[in-house]
Amino acid sequence: MKFLITIFLFIISLQSFACDGCNISTGLVNSDPVDYLSIKHRNIYYSGEQIPFFRHTGEGGALAETYRSYDLIGKYFFYRNFYLQGLLSISDINIESHELDTNISGLSDPVLLLGYQNIAVFEKWQLTYNFFGGLDFGIGEYDVSMPNDFDFIEFAPGSKSSDALIGVEFMAKFKKVGFLTKSNLKVGLLNNDKYRFGQVINSSLATAYYHEREKLMYVPYIGITYENDLVDQSNNKQVLNSSSELLYGDLGVNLFFNKKILLGGKYQFRIYKDVPGWKSLDVSGFEMELTYVFGM
Repeated sequence: MKFLITIFLFIISLQSFACDGCNISTGLVNSDPVDYLSIKHRNIYYSGEQIPFFRHTGEGGALAETYRSYDLIGKYFFYRNFYLQGLLSISDINIESHELDTNISGLSDPVLLLGYQNIAVFEKWQLTYNFFGGLDFGIGEYDVSMPNDFDFIEFAPGSKSSDALIGVEFMAKFKKVGFLTKSNLKVGLLNNDKYRFGQVINSSLATAYYHEREKLMYVPYIGITYENDLVDQSNNKQVLNSSSELLYGDLGVNLFFNKKILLGGKYQFRIYKDVPGWKSLDVSGFEMELTYVFGM
């Protein structure tokens, strides 16, 4: 039985950090339904200089923001190719400037997805396709108090709204080479404070090489990830400079031991940015994952 390791993106922009479900991993894609449990750590680092009096920077200047998350992800096939997938996540954010040095942490909005996954074979090509949709539930930490009267919704781990999530993945494999494309969309709904986070669009393309050796399969991969966070709304008015657009490069490797344990790591670096308010901006991140597969 040959496994297809899905490469998926987790980039969190400044405005969409409350959207943990936007990039929820589908973990392993296999010719047969596979149940699994996964733990994951993600770290995104922003550093640069913002313009004066732009949002939370006060007089502007150097600013560094580190976004971390600790995720528990489970996937369960309940009927043939239909599955349920859930995500629980704790967010941890550190913000440093000449005016501010603080840390924010708390439970992010939990996510529940319903999906369908199957495989088709065309001569020597093997195609795996996956469709999913669901909700994130707005019960994460939302009311965030910042020192020096800084108070911005974007730093809250939760969104205080139950938002819709839909996505699709396709992966084609020919011999030892695989090609992946994935897109997903989060549609933010109005919360009790009459604030609506903008829609978040994520897409990725990647290619991987599969090498199997006795009880070990290792899969290096390279790809790109695109994220577009559309403008937020407050009281039916657009929030100035609340959108962003980013393109990343992805480099990673997955190790699969005894068809039971997956150990993965990924590094991401910025290729293109359009983030209002930053004079200069560097973005980089990494991700680590440990997954256990049941029933193999």
